[in-house]
Amino acid sequence: MTTNKEIIPRLIYQDNSKLLNENIIFIDFSLKSNLLLLLSSNNTFYICEMNNNAITIKNKFEKIIDKNIKINKCYFCNENPNLILLLCDNFNILEWNVEREYISHIYYDVLGDNYEIKMNCQKNLNNENNIQNLCILKDEEINVWNTMLYNKKRVFDVKDVKCFSYDFTGLLLYFVEKTSQKNYLKVIKFIDEYECKELYNKSLTCFGPKINIDYLNSFDVNIIMADSNSGKIYIFKNLPINKPEYEIYINKSELFFPLVGKNPLFEFQVLCLDIKENEQRLITFKYNPKEYNIDKINLSLSNLYYFKESINEKGLLLVFDNIKKELKQYDI
Repeated sequence: MTTNKEIIPRLIYQDNSKLLNENIIFIDFSLKSNLLLLLSSNNTFYICEMNNNAITIKNKFEKIIDKNIKINKCYFCNENPNLILLLCDNFNILEWNVEREYISHIYYDVLGDNYEIKMNCQKNLNNENNIQNLCILKDEEINVWNTMLYNKKRVFDVKDVKCFSYDFTGLLLYFVEKTSQKNYLKVIKFIDEYECKELYNKSLTCFGPKINIDYLNSFDVNIIMADSNSGKIYIFKNLPINKPEYEIYINKSELFFPLVGKNPLFEFQVLCLDIKENEQRLITFKYNPKEYNIDKINLSLSNLYYFKESINEKGLLLVFDNIKKELKQYDI
């Protein structure tokens, strides 16, 4: 397996000097607008434009909230370059309007010490349905809010959820529940910004009571699951779910990102990242013939990274060097 040559988009000189004394703690990226979002430890965030391997700061926003509140993460809201979600340590999500520079809405008390957030347009660059929402999973309860400009509301919630994933359209939500020592896979379809319905609900009888599925992803016609305790990853063909096509032992503390293979009709890949150990592996799953292989790859990683999955082209991995204030780009 090979990756494209490492590309290093650099901040232009005058902008690099602006960040020398900044400690960047989180990054996000929008493929639709080619914009990079940088969050610093002093609650300042920068919107930067990437063009011809050069990075230019377009906007800088500072002192926009109470000084006693800490912003931990910030995202482009469903890749909208004018709406930024600020995830704060007071358990609130603030929505910052870039065009008119004000906070337009607050999602009250939805976060916690440990949570996971996903938005339904992250994987779909040709979204035509205009249904946009986000999911927050905390304390094994999933909540879904629409992200309309006005009249935001919670449209769905369920408990005992271990993990979840959108599909590429953003219209289907997959999630795994575990009750009575059994794992269940459920699929919800969003009808509009306010309504959804259950399409699928099945007990995963292939898993015993000791298996705890805590990672789930839908990728093309494949569903990927993993149990971090046992260090195993499972690959299923999409619905109906019967038994795994592949069952592989990797190890613990892995991040999994699926992406297209060299032959999209008969294979796909899963990138496994271990940030703590700075180890990376790429698993290639083939269906003709049915086999898999694991390759070790060498990437320069840090805790500040962004990964974009793709079923049409190579995946995009961005890694930010906080010391040099430079961005490394890998096409995988």
